[in-house]
Amino acid sequence: MKTLTKETQRRLRRWLQCNARPLEWALYLQKFENGSVEAVLDALAAYQNPDGGFGYALEPDDWNQNSTLNATVYAMQLMTGIGVSHHPLMDGALRFLQSGACFQKEEWQFCTPSSREFPHAPWWGMSEEEAKEENPGVTNKVAGLLLELCQPEDSLYQTALRVAQRSFPVFMQLPPKGEREVEGYALLLPHWIRLGVAPDPEKAIRRMLEIGNAVIERDPSRWSDYVPRPSSVISTPESPLYPMNQEIVEQELDYLIDTLSTNGVWEPNWTWYNTIELYPEAYAISRNWWRSILAIGHLSFIRVFGRLE
Repeated sequence: MKTLTKETQRRLRRWLQCNARPLEWALYLQKFENGSVEAVLDALAAYQNPDGGFGYALEPDDWNQNSTLNATVYAMQLMTGIGVSHHPLMDGALRFLQSGACFQKEEWQFCTPSSREFPHAPWWGMSEEEAKEENPGVTNKVAGLLLELCQPEDSLYQTALRVAQRSFPVFMQLPPKGEREVEGYALLLPHWIRLGVAPDPEKAIRRMLEIGNAVIERDPSRWSDYVPRPSSVISTPESPLYPMNQEIVEQELDYLIDTLSTNGVWEPNWTWYNTIELYPEAYAISRNWWRSILAIGHLSFIRVFGRLE
């Protein structure tokens, strides 16, 4: 069984210490060296706007300084990932969502028009029409977060509940439109069961296993492209998808260990495509920031499956 050697881990740490943003460095220390949660939150605060939302390239592919739904949800998931659900930063994010700035026709909007004025990857510059297919997935994702973070008496909770009720028949009857929609469904599933939206919980769970299993790209030769690897839907050995996918998860763990560069980090498997020539410097910086984010994510995945020396 391949493992990530101690020397490789030290090399990765050195790279992060020299290259990561303060946020990712604090997150690395919190996850792997008992660093403080407060240090992560202090670094995250730099990306929050007065309206409570987040911007300033928190998600490195969108350099919009204004608050965007994408950056705000990114911040919310980062906070829940370190066990923070009640904090002034989270209160601000909820206040931004409460404003309705990114909510139209009962959907949260995938793109923020002002992102086109800043360096960005092509998908963050899509028109309203082009982004229409992405809206249901991001809407389900936001609804799942809000049902976890808000109280039933909150208007945001009620909005999220309407989304959950509306999306359940779609989940049961139609194939998902990619990885983002699967992620949204996974966040909603426990709430569908808890709230009685799913009349047959076992059937809903089987459906989630079916679509989660189907989204995985099983050809390792394609993993260098932007495709959903097993880790996209299986983050721990406790995942209900793991028993039926143990072999392919082990293959991905080997793949990650084999593809760690001599510089000590993993390369992103996507680019900014046709916008690189418009924003070459921003793209180079963004790619470096993503290396840090991927390093933390991949290292966490390797650790939880027992592949660190």
